[in-house]
Amino acid sequence: MKEELELMLRVLYHIVPPNDFSGNTRNALELLDFNDDEKVDWQEFNRFHVLFPALFYPAFRIQQTMITQTMGQRWWDKKKRYLHEEKVRRDMIEQLAARKEHARLLKLREKRIRKKMGLLRYMFCPAQRAAFRKLFPVDDAQAEKTLSEAELQVQKAKQREVERRLRELNAKNPETSAWGDYQKRKTRMEYAQQSADRTHPRRSANERALRAATRRAKKKKDCQT
Repeated sequence: MKEELELMLRVLYHIVPPNDFSGNTRNALELLDFNDDEKVDWQEFNRFHVLFPALFYPAFRIQQTMITQTMGQRWWDKKKRYLHEEKVRRDMIEQLAARKEHARLLKLREKRIRKKMGLLRYMFCPAQRAAFRKLFPVDDAQAEKTLSEAELQVQKAKQREVERRLRELNAKNPETSAWGDYQKRKTRMEYAQQSADRTHPRRSANERALRAATRRAKKKKDCQT
């Protein structure tokens, strides 16, 4: 819903009533074109992100902070790559299983046709088989979902090419111990910086100017005494 989207943005931007949105955030909300039912589906939410990429930036910042403070960037990169490869393998297994099932149904249909026509008629009158195949149809929806032999071979070749390129890249650019130590130091430095920001938050420009003026006045007073 539109109200829920605005509530989510209030949480992300720490805006508490009676305060309201300002600047680019307010302009973006005014330009958003909602459906007549004012419900936000996934396609519309994705379109909002494409039109105004900075609108949901705090959410991505929260995600990046969680990645850094939980397992580190390197661990999550490996996890994403592993999940993608598993999805590709699972899709290929499903396609192979669907193709085998389709082949089994075709074989069963031919067996029924041969029994219906008789062995001699089936062998010597192949032109009549098409008429009998209409009596034993195979699920067309399943047939449409099943990849052909050529398409399946192309998909398997692409997967093998991707795996080969990954192996070549890993062989040419092995992950050295120095790189692993750098990643660990980088994660620790980012975590330390975030902890320091929480403990000593950055002051505004006016506060910094006021503190500098106070120090100068104190130093001038000490010099006079």
